[in-house]
Amino acid sequence: MGTITLDVIFGTPENFKRESIDFEVVDWKSQYHAILGRPTFVRFMAVPHYAYLMLKMPGPKGVIMVHGDFDRSNSCDREFSKISEFFGVEEHFEAMAVDNDKTIFPARKKPAKDVAFNAADDTTTHQVHPTDASKTVKVSSSLTPA
Repeated sequence: MGTITLDVIFGTPENFKRESIDFEVVDWKSQYHAILGRPTFVRFMAVPHYAYLMLKMPGPKGVIMVHGDFDRSNSCDREFSKISEFFGVEEHFEAMAVDNDKTIFPARKKPAKDVAFNAADDTTTHQVHPTDASKTVKVSSSLTPA
């Protein structure tokens, strides 16, 4: 729908960091009101830690730490799963399940050659040690570029 520039401030009145960040405004149901991406993390020199729901960044008077709330995060995930059916996510997940099903053998993209590999005819010997001629390796001579 457009973009909006907002001042984003992290920290306390004694130790804070402020940057103007451009946000894209979309007509989309989501559990998030705003998403901070990599460009924002770079602007703040912030390091996210998803397992601890924590964001750390340098401030003028030391490290600024922003803590998340596990209960609120879990609640948001549950709410989003309720509205996700509006987006066709279920169909997407079903297609992903088929793509990732390890019991279904994938279709080959290239037909296999019917020619049997012959180690004597289809390899060349290369010396791998500069002074010891007995140290060699056999390499296929019939490899085709991918």
